[in-house]
Amino acid sequence: MMVDSFSACFQHDKNGTLLKVPTNETLNFDIQYRKTRACFKRHKGDAANLTCSECLEEYDNLTETYIQIQDSCGDSVCMDIVDTVSC
Repeated sequence: MMVDSFSACFQHDKNGTLLKVPTNETLNFDIQYRKTRACFKRHKGDAANLTCSECLEEYDNLTETYIQIQDSCGDSVCMDIVDTVSC
């Protein structure tokens, strides 16, 4: 089944029909992204090196999640995820 970058964000039934349910990868990425953003918000106004050290674990987890998605999806990474990483 060929999956485009939009439909890669959502689950498909056994016949390939797009469901309105995010994939586990999409949900996990969203969780990691929210944790990273929350850390950045908590440390807004701190010196850059403090923010980097305090948020490194969250950022690394987000990056690792994205790499895993790229590895499993190839050219069909969910476009919303690609856009989020590109911000």
